[in-house]
Amino acid sequence: MSFTYFRELRDEARKRKRQLDADMPCLLALTPPMARPGRRWPSTSVPRRGRTVAALPRRCCCGRRHLIGASSAAALLPLLAPPSRAAPPIEPEVMLERVHPSRPDWYEEFYAVAMDQGMKSYEAEIAGYKAKLFSRLSTTRKNILELGVGTGPNFKYYASNNGCIVIGVDPNKHMENYARKTALSAGLPSSSFTFRRGVAEALPVEDNSMDVVIGTLVLCSVNNIDMSLREPWFSAEIKRVLKPGGLYLFIEHVAAPGNPGSKIASNITTTLELLLHSIEYLFLSVCIADGSLLRLVQGAFDPLQQFVADGCHLTRKTGENIRDVGFSSLSLDSVRLSNAYIISPHVYGVASK
Repeated sequence: MSFTYFRELRDEARKRKRQLDADMPCLLALTPPMARPGRRWPSTSVPRRGRTVAALPRRCCCGRRHLIGASSAAALLPLLAPPSRAAPPIEPEVMLERVHPSRPDWYEEFYAVAMDQGMKSYEAEIAGYKAKLFSRLSTTRKNILELGVGTGPNFKYYASNNGCIVIGVDPNKHMENYARKTALSAGLPSSSFTFRRGVAEALPVEDNSMDVVIGTLVLCSVNNIDMSLREPWFSAEIKRVLKPGGLYLFIEHVAAPGNPGSKIASNITTTLELLLHSIEYLFLSVCIADGSLLRLVQGAFDPLQQFVADGCHLTRKTGENIRDVGFSSLSLDSVRLSNAYIISPHVYGVASK
């Protein structure tokens, strides 16, 4: 292939660029002005022999029509058109299948049994903090939504309130039987408890309908934490369902705090610098940069934790996410549990809409 061929290609590309530069004023002239909310623009159609044809919004500023060139360049109009409005919120059933499609029955039943039998030591240690947290609930707050209700370990702290109506939301349908048994044991009548399959990204309840939203060990496994707390289309889901003045009670395990001055972290980092010849060791180095050995372990085990614990993340900074939401008031505390090992760092508190 000769250099002449490449020279011809270059000349042709320059020619097309010059043509596009010449047609651009016409293209901009063809582009209608952006509409403003609440304002209707006059129609650009004019009658002609009993039918309607499109007319140019305004005269080409270059003084030439270039109709053929402008027509070919009109293919670029979608690139210049203003972006469309965001789509409306997705239906809860659709969002459920999108972010948490049904697992095999054996897996969901196994996970429900594991949560029912394997969390007893954790619940024993966290009990004092939960009792303190749920003491903030008054008997006047009747409509309660528990997000990630699971097997119902929180019912004993609030379900005995007279007249309270609880909606438990969880993506695992096999949690319902365990949750109903726990509710009855806690004094919550079956008629006052409703179980709904759902996820935090699209809660299956109406706007401004809940006095309280409860979430314990939930946001670690939410597919999109920003969508649950911040701005999914028009409003945050947890804030959306709360009544004005409603409360959001939460307990979440979080990433271990970093300590850049830690001597042990510095020594580990120095040692691993000699081994950074693969992506794996580079990943470990990034984890160590936070300065915490526990944070390193959390980062290393995070992919495995997501696989075996139904999407649970070990390295989320959920406290910061909640703080950034913009609740009218927020009480946020942190604690480290002694028997929780890799998930020992926790935050807990109450936020008000």
